[in-house]
Amino acid sequence: MSSVSSHDGSEKEGFYHHRSVPDGLPQRYAAMRKTDLLDTLDAVRHRDTDAWSVAATIDDQESVVSGPGGTASQISSSHAASLRLETLRDLTANGDNASSITTEDDKRSRSNAAEFGDDGARSAAGDFENSDSSDGEETHVHNVVNDAISAPPQPQPSFASVTKSYAELLEENEMMQNQIRSLHNAQKHQAEMISNLRSLTGCDEEMYGRALHLSQQLARLAELVTRFVQESTPLPDKRITLEQSLFSAITELYFYSLPFGTENQQLLNLAYADQIRRFQSTLGTNFAKWYRRQTVQSLSLNPATKEYLEQTRSQMTGRLTDMLAQILESNGVINHREQWDEILDLCTVLSLELHGGDADVMVQPIAPGSKYDEDVMAVMGDLPDKDRIVKTMVSPLFVDEEEGVLLPARVLLE
Repeated sequence: MSSVSSHDGSEKEGFYHHRSVPDGLPQRYAAMRKTDLLDTLDAVRHRDTDAWSVAATIDDQESVVSGPGGTASQISSSHAASLRLETLRDLTANGDNASSITTEDDKRSRSNAAEFGDDGARSAAGDFENSDSSDGEETHVHNVVNDAISAPPQPQPSFASVTKSYAELLEENEMMQNQIRSLHNAQKHQAEMISNLRSLTGCDEEMYGRALHLSQQLARLAELVTRFVQESTPLPDKRITLEQSLFSAITELYFYSLPFGTENQQLLNLAYADQIRRFQSTLGTNFAKWYRRQTVQSLSLNPATKEYLEQTRSQMTGRLTDMLAQILESNGVINHREQWDEILDLCTVLSLELHGGDADVMVQPIAPGSKYDEDVMAVMGDLPDKDRIVKTMVSPLFVDEEEGVLLPARVLLE
């Protein structure tokens, strides 16, 4: 037992003499007490609180050292000192209570110093004030409020020179009023036509929508033709004649027959009409409608039909040139070419769509001397009167097979 004790004692002495004395300490510190040794180590250790911080809580098994900076030699020396302190604490765990209390107090003091730093003058409020002041200066430089008040721009009056006489202005005003009345009457008839279409027997939503679409397209065509004529000539009498001639040529070339696109155009249309009548009398109306839809759909995909419509376009333009030369006594030049092209595009579309629905659309002229009928006629340039008769038809009446009015005829009364 004595040999073991002496051996243990020799190990402890060797530990105190060889491991507990740090490098660079004088030899007189070798026989000091544990608390004196800890105080000495704490005084000798280089501590920079701006670069290092020791964990505030030191566990029984380990001491955590962390820091944002520092050299490699400082890190290694601090780690070695921490290991030696930990080993010394384990060896003297059964020591007296006074030394233990002193050690814990010393740890707490060193932890508090490491946590809060040696420089007590520094504070977070001071750092915040410095950073805030610097940021405020930069912000003040860039965010400059412009409080200048300027008045909004005032509209400048325009002085247009009037070259027309008072009589001419009155005449134009009267013409515009007549046009407004005509448009109002056309809208009234269109609204009545829509209500009539809704009240038709067996008219479902799909059929009603298609009929309304055709009615709007026909009304658009009439509006385009009227505007083109008004911009082509300023004379009211010549306007009526030119508009009447244009509608007559359009219905003849585009709406009376289907564009089969062959040399036997008229014969094919006669055979087609005869076939429709035969289907209606033998197989029924529904089969006749199906045959008509299939025929129109095949024509829309036929290259010969497209070629025929191009030829019809050129033919219609030639007729317009002749009309301008005869009616207006001009050189026949079309001044408003874009509007004329828009009219021809709409006529090309309607040449197939008018005959591709469930109910075929027919064009009916109004003979001069007919009694005025407000259900199928719209008066131009005058007030409607049931006791008066038709003097001239400007545009024809468009109706379907079920007597639904798509576009009323535009007429002049006696």
